[in-house]
Amino acid sequence: MRLNDQVWTCITAILMLCFLAVKTSVQASEAPAGGSYLDMGQAVVQMSGTECGIRNLAVSYQLEYSNPSNAAYLTANKPKVQSIVFGALSDYFATHDSYTFESVRALLDTEIREAFGADIVSSVVITQVSQFGQ
Repeated sequence: MRLNDQVWTCITAILMLCFLAVKTSVQASEAPAGGSYLDMGQAVVQMSGTECGIRNLAVSYQLEYSNPSNAAYLTANKPKVQSIVFGALSDYFATHDSYTFESVRALLDTEIREAFGADIVSSVVITQVSQFGQ
């Protein structure tokens, strides 16, 4: 095989991988009930599994708080919140191959409220859960 043929074979293989990338969106949302909410963005973690390829889970979430001064405190501690969420999800997927929307919500709610206290964070609202991989 000539070098030119090998280059085209590699390019074709890379393009096929791009086309085969799977994105499964398990969008689920909770309607905010009333109160103040702070959007914390999205956390992405790798899921375990025996399948070929990489599976990831992206979780978008908000924190509900009752006292307006808590917004500044939580914003200042956003890296800590993100670290807690990433760690909790990574630990969960180290021992679990699957998830439910409710299990993710309950896990994050427990971990964040334990770290910051129920007087700071009233609840964690999951706005979207998406699974994707290659």
